[in-house]
Amino acid sequence: DVDPDCCTTYHANLGLTPIMAKIEDVTAEYLAEAIDGAVDVVIGCPPCQGFTRMRNGSGKSDPRNNLVEVFVDRAVKLKPRIIVFENVPGILKEPHRIFFERLCNRLRLAGYRYKYALLDAVNYGVPQFRKRVILLASWEPEVFSRLNIPEPTHDRPDSLEVRKGLLRPWRTVRDAIADLPPLESGEEHPSIPNHKARKHTPRVLKLIKSIPRDGGSRRH
Repeated sequence: DVDPDCCTTYHANLGLTPIMAKIEDVTAEYLAEAIDGAVDVVIGCPPCQGFTRMRNGSGKSDPRNNLVEVFVDRAVKLKPRIIVFENVPGILKEPHRIFFERLCNRLRLAGYRYKYALLDAVNYGVPQFRKRVILLASWEPEVFSRLNIPEPTHDRPDSLEVRKGLLRPWRTVRDAIADLPPLESGEEHPSIPNHKARKHTPRVLKLIKSIPRDGGSRRH
């Protein structure tokens, strides 16, 4: 990673020191030497800004799009048993799909079989609608046969599966953080990590207070 704060967080949580560099500047040979052993899994999400629909098509010439090919190049050269790729739904659509097809072609040429699906985090217990493409690949037939796209665990509260008790209802933001103590604008909790409120201007606070209970969205 190139973000020092992310690297510090990674080290604090996992006790490992990341390589702080751009992936295009790090060769597969360097990575193999740093790892010093067989690789079981390589997981990656090349920058998705160029593929997101929020760019309204302006991202098709984003130079970061080429990092999809850099990622798969480094991954297959390390020859891990499993490769996991994640990105935004836009990578499956024109004009960006060519980058996904190049990824798949490189995997095939390296002897990997793969499967992929478009998943939504809300269907797996995350209190947020967030769709992502997930690809799983392996060169080992036995391993590939056991690589399965995860089945949803949650669904719309009014869905038949939820009413039958087969799936759990979508979690809300309230479900996830209602137990946290409330904070004033700009306040930070002294003992709960990352629990802090953004400092808003009086005008913004007035706007927030005008939102009706359980109401308001980007459209209404």
